[in-house]
Amino acid sequence: MSREKTRLVLPDVLKGLAVVLMIQVHVMEQLGNPDLFESTFGKISLFLGGVPAAPVFMVVMGYFVGFTKANPLKMMKRGVLLFGGGILLNILLNVSYIIGFIKTGYPDSIPGSIFGVDILPLAGLSLIIIAGLRKISAHPLFLIAIALLAAGLTPWINQMIDTWDTAKYITAFFGGTAEWSYFPLFPW
Repeated sequence: MSREKTRLVLPDVLKGLAVVLMIQVHVMEQLGNPDLFESTFGKISLFLGGVPAAPVFMVVMGYFVGFTKANPLKMMKRGVLLFGGGILLNILLNVSYIIGFIKTGYPDSIPGSIFGVDILPLAGLSLIIIAGLRKISAHPLFLIAIALLAAGLTPWINQMIDTWDTAKYITAFFGGTAEWSYFPLFPW
């Protein structure tokens, strides 16, 4: 009997489209200029690469995670790879900015470039947390209760994180309103 995996066309297409849109917005941010950003094309490009692309990516990821047969340890390893890959991507995407910050004497801006909270670190942290929750209990009611609790506590968590000045580049991955934190775990 064949154990060949079948692909689900719609989620795969949505995930691929979201990834392409997110890549194009990063390329545009790196290579574009203010005139391009303010043009109709630029505004549409920036919008599509941000607001719809990231939630679609995370929803499709959640859909696939919901049906994965991977054990929690394997999911955690994937989460660590996604998180680390996101940090590496930040470094590679921002190498020109980092060099510029060093040359112009603004090294304070470097950590925000490296530890920018983008979609891959969010995906990695989400996978690690979901794996941990599954290790505790995979019962759907438990997972729904945790999701509702997280949603209800998000404003308080963000307010609390904003008051912490130490470890701000770490806490920004979890919440708060840091300018380099685009996709923190809370409220996502």
